[in-house]
Amino acid sequence: PISTFKNESTSVFYNTNPSTSTTCGGVTEKSGEIDSDASKVKLKLDLDSSSSTVTITLSGPDGKWFAAGFNTPNFEMSDLPYTIVVDGTGNVAERKLANHAPGAILKTSVKVKSNSVEDGVRTVNLERNMA
Repeated sequence: PISTFKNESTSVFYNTNPSTSTTCGGVTEKSGEIDSDASKVKLKLDLDSSSSTVTITLSGPDGKWFAAGFNTPNFEMSDLPYTIVVDGTGNVAERKLANHAPGAILKTSVKVKSNSVEDGVRTVNLERNMA
């Protein structure tokens, strides 16, 4: 499930029990979406356990950079999150952020499936392995 908290941060929880043959919720596909009016960034995750892939859709203002951070249990920069950054022209980079610093660029694990702009909003559709 995807949980959104009062401070508008979000957590996604996965069933990581390798000894079960039951899929989470009894289905092979899960989807969740968050939309932040303050940042004008929207994130949608589509998980498909049958193919072990996740489709990530990130939308934000065209001409500006925007990003989504993952693995931040305390919702702080000191968690050093894995982050997907979309620059103002739609180029995608993956980073391991440092504590209030840009951190390091990571080897690419996402594949850009589409990149479009409509009414001043850039939408980038990505795919990657769940592993």
